[in-house]
Formats: sequence, structure tokens, C-alpha cells
Amino acid sequence: MMDSLEEEVSDEYHKGKHDRIVKQLEQRLQDSGLYDTVRHNMEYCNEYRGKYGEVDVIARSGSRYFAFEVKSSIRHYRKAYKQLDRMEHFINDHYTRDCNVFKFFVYGSGKN
Repeated sequence: MMDSLEEEVSDEYHKGKHDRIVKQLEQRLQDSGLYDTVRHNMEYCNEYRGKYGEVDVIARSGSRYFAFEVKSSIRHYRKAYKQLDRMEHFINDHYTRDCNVFKFFVYGSGKN
């Protein structure tokens, strides 16, 4: 098992629509007060399954984990679902098997 989610380090934001959405989502989750931990742009390596990836936004509340995959448009939804499945495996393999993982696909609409 890895360190707890609280000990993971989030990367900085980058320019572009994708990270504007990530920043807004993370801010909303933190402002809600419902989550113990919220992290963004966290790279991971699941050595058990040989998969690498990046978590756009992950939040924890008790034994529940919430994984958010952000895309700048809805056109990339198939890739997002595959990435969400990888994130679920990563959470179960590295943090705890006794948790519920909820997966969400977030996308931008229009130019906003």
C-alpha cells in the first residue's frame, strides 16, 4: 500500500481550458466542505497492473473516493471512461480495497 492520499503532492496548474476546468472543479469541491482531501493533476504508476496515468481531480471523504476525469469537450468521452477505470484500479490497489470509488466524467461546454 502507498502513503495516504493526504501525503500525495499535487502538481501545479497549466495554461489552457483543461486546467481551468480542473481548477474550478477543485475549488468547488474544497468550498463544499464535504471532502477530507482534494488533490489535482497527480501522476501515478500502478506497478501491479503496469499502468501509468494522471488523476485530474481526486477527492476523499471517509472511505469514499471520488475520481474526476476532465476533458475539454465531450468528444473524448470514450478515453475518459478508460482512464476512470484505471484510476479506480489504482485507488483499490494502492490506498485501500475496503472503499467505494465513484467515477465522474467532467467536460467543458462551449468556450466557457
